[in-house]
Amino acid sequence: METSQLRELSLEELNNRLESLRRENYNLRFRAVVESIEDNSIFQKNRKEIARILTIINEQKVHEETGI
Repeated sequence: METSQLRELSLEELNNRLESLRRENYNLRFRAVVESIEDNSIFQKNRKEIARILTIINEQKVHEETGI
């Protein structure tokens, strides 16, 4: 998901997306141990999207606190 699209989501939607990505990453790690995964780059993609979401959540919290 693009950063601009993530910025349009509400805080609740961002938290839901964050939890979904973390759960997916956990399941992928488990599958990687049990069986072979064709595309290992999915781990890095998930981590980057998690970081983007956390950054946007923090930005929104700062804007709420400062009133900007």
